Amino acid sequence: MTMPTIKLLPDPPAPIGLNNFPGPPPAQVLLKIPLPDQTIVLMDAKMMGMHAVVEKRLTKQQLEFKQQWVRVTSCTITPDTPFSQEESVSIGVALSVGAREEFSASLGLKLTSFIDIGAKLTMELSAEVTLAEVVTKKKTFNVKTQVPKASYMWWQLKSTYTVTGHQRVIMIMNGNEGDPIDVDFTKPLVCDEDVSISTQFPAAAKADFLVSDI
Repeated sequence: MTMPTIKLLPDPPAPIGLNNFPGPPPAQVLLKIPLPDQTIVLMDAKMMGMHAVVEKRLTKQQLEFKQQWVRVTSCTITPDTPFSQEESVSIGVALSVGAREEFSASLGLKLTSFIDIGAKLTMELSAEVTLAEVVTKKKTFNVKTQVPKASYMWWQLKSTYTVTGHQRVIMIMNGNEGDPIDVDFTKPLVCDEDVSISTQFPAAAKADFLVSDI
């Protein structure tokens, strides 16, 4: 599975000292894009001389793109105590088909096997993004060092795309609109990226650091 990834964050923090591991930095909002209004026909039926249409009208929509580094694992080692650990890592988007349909409709896209939101981001970021359904990978983290003692951290990149706006659902019977149902909405889509970075203390403690799929 290949997913082009936009990485706009600086590298994650390194250990502050031996066995002193900082928490993940807060997510950074990197982009906000206004979206056009959308009218989605939920039902269009004719029977017994009646014509009933149900519409969902989306207005005041905005797409927010933010990223965050998530800590996966860490260790402190010596030349005699190398580190090796296996972790389960989620990669992709964990959303039901219905939730993906809702998110895609807000962007004016048709749902396919994958969600391609590149059209909405290309002009701003000069990058296209295709989001794949979530899979779980087993990864091994191996590190060894030649310095007397060193601490290491491994991070995974997480991207969040959130559409906010106002939704009005209305039934139109023979051209006459009924009372609408109005609600503000927030629709997040979280993608765990197949992007990893390691950091270390001391900063010059170069090590053989390997992250590999099993």
